[in-house]
Amino acid sequence: MVKPIRAYFTDPANRPAIEALANDCRKLYEELAPTTAEQAAAPPPLTRKFAQQDPCLGKALYDALQEHCECCPDLHSSKSIGSRWHPARLCLEGGTGESFIDIMVSSMDMSTWQEFRLGMSASDVDGQATSVQLAQGRFCSLLEEQIFARIAFLFKPNVGLCQLPEPQEQDLFPAAGRGESLASILRNYQLTPRDKIVLAYAIARAYWQFYDSDLMRARWSSSTIYFMPALNDAGGRLPLRAFVSFPFGMPGEPLEDTIPDISIPLNHRCPRIFALGVLLLEIGLAVPFPTRTFRNQVSRVNFDHKTAKNQLKALRAAKWPGFSHAKYFGVEARRRNLFNHVVRPLAWLAETGFHKSSAGTSYIRKVVAQPLPPFPIQASPAGPTRQDEETAFHSGPSHRPGRWLDQLKAISAQVDDRRRRHAITKPVKVAILDTGLSSSIEYFQDEDDGPRRLNQVVGWQDFVNPSNDSTMVDDFGHGTLMARLVAEAAPFSELLIARVARNTKELPRCKDNIAKAILWAGEQGADVISMSFGFPREHVGISAAIQGLEALNGGVVLFASAGNSSHEDECFPASHSGVISRI
Repeated sequence: MVKPIRAYFTDPANRPAIEALANDCRKLYEELAPTTAEQAAAPPPLTRKFAQQDPCLGKALYDALQEHCECCPDLHSSKSIGSRWHPARLCLEGGTGESFIDIMVSSMDMSTWQEFRLGMSASDVDGQATSVQLAQGRFCSLLEEQIFARIAFLFKPNVGLCQLPEPQEQDLFPAAGRGESLASILRNYQLTPRDKIVLAYAIARAYWQFYDSDLMRARWSSSTIYFMPALNDAGGRLPLRAFVSFPFGMPGEPLEDTIPDISIPLNHRCPRIFALGVLLLEIGLAVPFPTRTFRNQVSRVNFDHKTAKNQLKALRAAKWPGFSHAKYFGVEARRRNLFNHVVRPLAWLAETGFHKSSAGTSYIRKVVAQPLPPFPIQASPAGPTRQDEETAFHSGPSHRPGRWLDQLKAISAQVDDRRRRHAITKPVKVAILDTGLSSSIEYFQDEDDGPRRLNQVVGWQDFVNPSNDSTMVDDFGHGTLMARLVAEAAPFSELLIARVARNTKELPRCKDNIAKAILWAGEQGADVISMSFGFPREHVGISAAIQGLEALNGGVVLFASAGNSSHEDECFPASHSGVISRI
C-alpha cells in the first residue's frame, strides 16, 4: 500500500533519504534558479570567496606597520630630514580570498623600494612556520641591503611582525622615484576597455576590503593612487598595478562613512562611497575629475556631486570600442550594497569578460601620435593561439555531461570574447517559443535586480491569446524555466518571448501559432530561435515559416528539441534541414 506523502516525510526512518533528496534539490536550484544579486541582465555569481579586512585585526596591523616604518636614522648611510616614516604603499592588486597583503616601502628619498608580503598566519605564506619576531629598525636595514627579493612576514596580533626565513622571488623591481599618479595616467596613457575594467575592479575590491580601516584617514583619489614604473624597462611600458599610500602620522579618524546631520545642506551624505564613485567615473571616462577650491567643505561637496552626476551621464553615453557593458559602473547605495553592486560586477567583467586573474601583471603605454591599427577582421593563418587551445569547445570523450551548464557559460564567454575582438556591440537576440514567461516569480521580483532582469526581455507576443499584447503570462512554467536558462548561459543577451501554447496537452493544437511565432521572431531581428518541443510528423505550416525565415533573414539560427527519448526518431521541427537538433 502506498503511504501518503505527508506520512513518508514525517517518518524518522526516512530522514537520510529525505536529506539526500533535499541536498540534490538544493544543488539543482542553485544551478538553475539562483536568486542572488547577479542574474541574467546582471553579472553571474562568483565562484570564489572574498575576504573582508577585519577591523580589529586591520587596526593592529596598521599600528605595527606604522611602528616598523618609522625611520631609524643611525641605520642609514645617508641622513635625511623630513618625515619620521618611510614612504609605504599598499598594492591594490591582491587576490580576492587571500589573507595577506603586499606592500612597498622605500628609502626616505625614494631611491630604492623594497617589497614585503604580510600574511596573517603561518599557512598563508608558502607554509613556512619558522619565524623570528621583527626588531625595531629591521625595515631600515633591509632597505640598506637592497636584496631584490620579496621578504615575507607573518602578523601575529599578540606578538607583532615576524620575519620568515626564506625570501621569495619578486615579480617587479620598481624604479626610483615617486611613480606616476592615476591622474597622470588618465592624461598621458592609453587605457583599453580591459584596462579600465581591471583597474576599476582592483580599486573597488581593495576599497571594500579596507572600508573600515585606517587607510581611510586619507581620501582615495586620482592624485593619491600611484603606479610604479619597472626598473630598466626601456619599452615605455607601465605595470598596471595600483598603490595607495599608508597615511602614517596623519591625526584623526578615518573619513566619515555618512553625515546624518540634516542641518548641513549636503546633496550626498556618504563621503566614502562618493569618493569611490568619483574614482570609478575618472577611470571610465579616462579623464581626471574636475573640481574647484571653495571657502567651505559644503560648497565643494555639492559642486563635486553635481559634476559627478553630469559625468555619469557622459559615461553611460560613452561608446567603448568592442565593449557594451559600461552600465555596471553605477554606485547606488551605501556600504551594504558596495560589494554586490560595485565589486562583484567589476569582478565578473574583469575575470570572466577579460580572463583577468590576480596572477600576472598587465602593462599600459603612453598615448602616441599615430592611432593604433584596428584589429584585423580576417583570422590569422598562423593557427590557434594558446588561449584558443585552452578555451576550445569540449567534444568526444572529454565531454562531461554533469557540467553542461558550466560549459554553456564557457561557450558564451568565448563567443562574447570573439564579438568584442571584432568590435561587435549589438546584443544577441534569442527568441524563445514556449509557454510564455511569468514575471511574478521571486527571480523577477527581487528588490535590487528584478527590474534589470525584466529589462532583458525586449519583446513579447501572445499567440495563444492575441488580445493580450502587454501582460506576460506562463500558466505552465516551462517557458519561464527556458528563459532563465538562456539568461544564465548568456547574461548579456536580449530575449524575445513568444507564447505559443498554454501547456503540453494543448501543444498539438498550436502548430499554427508556432509558424506565426517563427516569422514574428524573424521580423523582430532574432539571431537565435529556441523551440524546446517536438512533433512526431512534419507540419507544412511550420516548414513554410522556416523557409520563409531563411528568405527573410538567412542569419537566424534555429534550435529545436530532438526529443526526450533515445529510442525514438528525431522529432519535428528538429528533423528539418534548416534547424539544429538538440537533445
